[in-house]
Amino acid sequence: MPGFIDSHVHYVQLEIMASYGRQLLDWLNDYTFPEECRFAAREHAELLSESFLNEMLRVASRPPPAGPSWTLPAP
Repeated sequence: MPGFIDSHVHYVQLEIMASYGRQLLDWLNDYTFPEECRFAAREHAELLSESFLNEMLRVASRPPPAGPSWTLPAP
């Protein structure tokens, strides 16, 4: 049986992927929340959204469906 691979991704965490991980709350407070606050600036959000979609296309991933979604449908 193949192992489970959690391949979900958070658009607002593109710039901090693979950053040093300690305990979850430390990582959230030190990396995630400050990075997510940067998305209040429209220019930053637009730049990262384009980079995010380009990266998904580069690795042949499907973009997330339009609108809020907790899970992606099976291919």
